This record gives sequence, structure tokens and C-alpha cells, in this order.
Amino acid sequence: MIYKLEFIPVAKKEWDKLGSIIKEQFKKSY
Repeated sequence: MIYKLEFIPVAKKEWDKLGSIIKEQFKKSY
């Protein structure tokens, strides 16, 4: 349980970062 609570915020941060990178690439492409 402790592991999950620590892991989720990190995973969310990584997904947010990945999402912003994808958006930037999308803007440049179109």
C-alpha cells in the first residue's frame, strides 16, 4: 500500500511530462 501511494504521484508526473511533449510535437507537425 505504501508503495502504491508513493508510486502514483511519480507516475502521474511522468505522464503529464510525456503528454506535454506529445502536444509540443503535435503542434510542430501541424
